[in-house]
This record gives sequence, C-alpha cells and structure tokens, in this order.
Amino acid sequence: MEMILTDVDRLELSYLDIASYIDIDVGNTNDFEISLSREDVRRYDAKKGCCIFAPGTEFGGIIEDVQSNTEDAEITFTGYTWRGLLNHMIIEPPNGQGYLTVSGDANRVLEKVLNKGTGLLFEVPDSMSGINIPKYQFRYTPALEGLTAMLEKPKARLDIQAVQGDAGEPFKLLIRAVKIKNYSEDVEYNGDNQIGVSVRDFGAGINHLICLGKGELAERTVVHLYVQLDGSIGKKQYYTGTDERTAVYDYSSAENAEVLESEGKKRLKELMNYKSATANTSKTDLAIGDIVSARDRDTGVSLSRPVVNKIYTYQNGTETLECKLKGEQ
Repeated sequence: MEMILTDVDRLELSYLDIASYIDIDVGNTNDFEISLSREDVRRYDAKKGCCIFAPGTEFGGIIEDVQSNTEDAEITFTGYTWRGLLNHMIIEPPNGQGYLTVSGDANRVLEKVLNKGTGLLFEVPDSMSGINIPKYQFRYTPALEGLTAMLEKPKARLDIQAVQGDAGEPFKLLIRAVKIKNYSEDVEYNGDNQIGVSVRDFGAGINHLICLGKGELAERTVVHLYVQLDGSIGKKQYYTGTDERTAVYDYSSAENAEVLESEGKKRLKELMNYKSATANTSKTDLAIGDIVSARDRDTGVSLSRPVVNKIYTYQNGTETLECKLKGEQ
C-alpha cells in the first residue's frame, strides 16, 4: 500500500517508505502512529498539521501530536484518522430547535451535515447515492456515530477515500454513502491461501442481568433481563439451572423503569455470549460495514459479520492488514 506524507497544505512531500513504523487503526480507536528518523523530519519539515494518506483508501489522518526524546534517533507522530475526526465533530440542532431533521438522498444529507468545522475537510460528490433517507433526527450526536446509525436501516455505509491531486494540487478527501456489500457467499476466511484467521466462540457470558434503578431496599426499581436462545434480550428466562450466568447492573440515576431497561439491554449486550473473528488479509477493498465470512474447520466455528475494524501496520519493510468482524453481541 502506498502511504504518502504531505505538508500542512496537503501537498505531497514523500512516500512513507521512509518511516520505520506505521500503525493505523480504522473502526476502533480511529487513530494512527508513525515513526520517522530525525533526518527525515528535518528534510521534509514533518510537523503538526501535516497529513498522511493512502490513495484510494481511508487510511490516513492529520498529525496532531509530536513525541520526541533527544536521546532517541526517531520522532513519533500521532493523530486521528478521518473517522476519528468525524467522531469529534458534533451534529447540533439549529438554534431554537430540538433536533436537526434531515431527509432525501443520503449524499445530499452528508453535504448538509458536513458544512462546518471538521466537516469542511470532506468533499461530497455531486452525484446522487440512490439511498433515500425518509427522515432522521440528530441532537448533539458525534458525526461518525450519527451518520453511521442513519445509514444502518437502508443497509448503507460511509465510504471515505483520499484522492491524489494533480501536480501542485492538494489531495482530496471524498465521502459518500454507498450500499453495504455482502461478500459472505463469495469471500470466506478459513486459513487457506496463507491467510491467518483467529475465531472465538465465547460461551461464558452473562445471560441474566439484574438491573437496579432508583429507590432504597424494597422500594428500589428492579428489572430482570434475559438472553434468549436466538441471542435477543427479553423478560422471560430461557437459561436456567447450571446454564444460568447472572450479574448485577447498578444504575441508580435511571429516570424510570423504561430508561433502566434500555440501558440494561445495552449493558447485557456487552456481557453476553459472542462470536468474533480476525483475519490477516491483503484485500484492501474490504470496507468498514461490508459483510464477510470466517470459519475454523477444526473447531466448527463459523460466522458472517460486518467488518468493524481494519488495522494497517508497516514495520521493517513488512506490511500487514488485519480485519476484525463484529462480535455476536
């Protein structure tokens, strides 16, 4: 993968094969780290505000932190990826209104939302996405979280790509809405072709959560939540006897039983059984949100899940790309 260093005006300076180490996390921590020799830092005037990017991908971001020690031969630069920057942009309602309400073609919605601050980094294509948003409301929501949630129902995702500029021109950062691709029938990671696959079938999770709300002793609000056989959460107990695994969720500030139940479900999803998978692959066109399959023939564990995390690393001239799938949580 070609990784490029730019100046503060987003003009290309050098390919980052000069770096000794690169680590870019997209989908989880949404940040990056690179290490450059002091000689190269001086040569290219690498500093806060410079960018890194891989053309045609969303791997990249803006350098925002510089760490050095005079005894070290290298300087470390870190910053947020493009998704990380979106996560630190808040979608606010207009003055005097409770929500920002949007509707219409998803690309035009992106254009409306990303019209200030961090959003000005991104360019939305003039073309229509073909994805209709009937109505959606934002209220002080991080842009990454809100836009991802908005696109979930029409089974779409954010597509972010850096595009090289012409000679003497800065690179562009394009964002658009596209339909999620389901590769689960065509792409299966199973350890063949020297692609390492790690799968986990975690069955020691909590299946009964006792949620404690407002009140004291016998007057305290109590809600019992249970995991069902299909992984859903309800009020009727399915796992009993030696199969029951119970925990307590203390949320004394819950306004009412409805809020307690809603927050309790979120907590139980974090604690219950799940399946997860990680694959080391060079298939860079897999995007966050696309669906693929992973399987370990010996254990019989298999799952089809969306890609939720991609990690690119470069060290000692060797590149690796790790894709993680969403756990069954």
